[in-house]
Amino acid sequence: MKHPTKTALCLGASLAAAAIAQPAVTITGDNTQITESCVVHIPKGTVISDTDGNGVIQIAADGVTVEFAPDEAELFGASEETPWDALTGIGIRVEGHKNVTIRGARLHRFKVAIWASDCDGLTI
Repeated sequence: MKHPTKTALCLGASLAAAAIAQPAVTITGDNTQITESCVVHIPKGTVISDTDGNGVIQIAADGVTVEFAPDEAELFGASEETPWDALTGIGIRVEGHKNVTIRGARLHRFKVAIWASDCDGLTI
């Protein structure tokens, strides 16, 4: 008799190990380009404005999976004092790249959180 639960657990453990093996990227400034799968970290309380309107984080390759670390990856585009109608900028920009996956993104105080265009196979 086969044990599907054991197979699923093994597969889950393999996927978790694969996620851990991804390189870590710490976002500390505007115009950070991501060209390979990674786990994103952002220092707690960091505010990063999109000064030129093209995205703080820019996904710049096909087939990339960007996983935001659960406890260390909240991206703020403006301070708490900024009125909602004065918010500007883009948190994540994806343009013209296929099969991109964005997981666990927590983006706050941007005019646009994620702007994706011409992105076949995009998963958020």
